[in-house]
Order: sequence, then C-alpha cells, then structure tokens
Amino acid sequence: MSLAETTHRRPSPFKRLMPPVASFRSLWGAPGSRRVSSVEAMDSTRVAAAPLLDELRRGRFIQLCEIAHERGLHVAPEVSLGALFTLDHPARQQEAEDVAKALRGKRVDFVLIDGAAQAVLAIDYRGDGPWRGRALRRDRLKRRAFEKADIPLIELGGPSDWTDDRARIIRLLGRPPLSTGRERPAA
Repeated sequence: MSLAETTHRRPSPFKRLMPPVASFRSLWGAPGSRRVSSVEAMDSTRVAAAPLLDELRRGRFIQLCEIAHERGLHVAPEVSLGALFTLDHPARQQEAEDVAKALRGKRVDFVLIDGAAQAVLAIDYRGDGPWRGRALRRDRLKRRAFEKADIPLIELGGPSDWTDDRARIIRLLGRPPLSTGRERPAA
C-alpha cells in the first residue's frame, strides 16, 4: 500500500472547482497574447456550493450542536487559528509575526463559542487511521497556542469513540442549565 493510500486527507472543496492545468495555461495564452482576467475566467467557469464539512465531520457537527445549544453555546466549524488568537511579543515583534504566520495556516475543526463569540472549547476531530500519530506531532504548535490562551483543546477519536468523547466534552463544559429556572443540583 502506498503512502497516498494510507494517508487520510479531507477532500478539498476547491478541487472540484479548479479546471485542469491545461485550462490554466490557456488563460495565459500564447506569448504575446492577451491575458484573461480572473473575473473573465470565472464567467466561463461552473461554480457550485460545496459542503463546508466532509461527511464524518458533519455528523460530529450535528452532535456538537446538540451539546452546545443545551448550554447556550454555538459551534463554529473550520476555524483558522489566525482568527482565534492575537499575538504580541514586546521585545521581538518579528518573532510574533513569524508565529502568527505559522498559525494562520492551521485550523481547528470546531470551536464552541459563547454569546459574545468568545472561544470556550476547541475541538479537533482526528478520526481513525495511520496518519493520527503524525498529526499529533505536527500539531504541537497548535496545542501550545491553545494552552497559552487558556482555551481547552480536545482531540476527538473515530466514530467508535463518540461515547467517551461526548463525556469528555460534557465534563469540560459542565451541565446545562435547567430550563425550569430552579437551582442546578450539585454534581
């Protein structure tokens, strides 16, 4: 089995929209010919909306929405770390800019946010597969950023792990408020 067959990657929604390489070359034309603008190229390109999440993550999204809504929270999918964090290094601004650049290229699958759009909990859905160990090593910077920002980050397992994963999420978030207005019983 090749590395490509063992590596799990989410399909890019843009791949379906991109014309073959030959079409890109035709945009530029022969030397000396007029270049076609992106807008002109778009006019002749078929564009369709694609799901934001793959099938596995859509299922988790629905399950997370149920947990979040019970607690007055919302679920934001596919969040860039550049949108979550502000960085400052008073003595070495270039280092802060380098870290910001590295974080912009990373994302987290889900962020549970409160009514003020503040992150409460970040969730990465790992799923199953041989790539899982490599992802854990690669995401060291991501985990450190969440740790420094004091935002919990949890990594969910595959479909068979949902019962345990759900319990971890609920433990981190606490019990939902009772809808009757009575005091919440002690846990």
